[in-house]
Order: sequence, then C-alpha cells, then structure tokens
Amino acid sequence: MDGKELRARYRVSDRILQEYAEWKRGQGLTEGVSESDVPFLSLMLTLYGIGFSKEEVARYLSMEADQDWAGCLEQLEQLRTRHLRSLHRVQDRIERLDSLRCQVQKQ
Repeated sequence: MDGKELRARYRVSDRILQEYAEWKRGQGLTEGVSESDVPFLSLMLTLYGIGFSKEEVARYLSMEADQDWAGCLEQLEQLRTRHLRSLHRVQDRIERLDSLRCQVQKQ
C-alpha cells in the first residue's frame, strides 16, 4: 500500500503522511507506508484532533512505539490540564458576559 492508496482509503492528508514519514525516519524505521502503519496514522489523526502539536504527536508516537504507557498518560494529562484551564477561562468570560447582560436587561 502506498501513500496514494492510504489517502484514498483512509482519508489521510499529505501533511499527515509527510509527518509520519519524518517520524519514521527519526525512529530509524524504513520509509514507505503499509497496512501495518494504519494504527499509527489513525492515532496521529486522533492526537491532532484532541489538540496535540506536531512535536507532541511525534513524542507521543515514540512513547507508544516504546510502550511507555506512563509517558503517554502523562502527556494526555498535561493536555487535559491545558484544556481545562482554557475551559475555565471561557467559563469566567461567560459569567462576566451574563452579568453584563443582566445589568443591561434591568435598565
């Protein structure tokens, strides 16, 4: 299976395929893609979808390949903490916005 077939069958972008190829080279793995690469490519898409950066994706994939589950969990916890902080900032803004709305409605 080549990159063209992967793009068509699994809807993997060229950017993801390039980043995966870079990661494989960095790991000393052979270039090219095969059916056995699909779980890693799927994981990459999931990691980007939940907010990981390119560097975080590469680090996570390396830990996954090494079965460093504690490292994977730590990285997920760090992202979760960042997302919660962001969520709390937005909740605070909404509360202030609602307070202003309430004040205006009383006018």
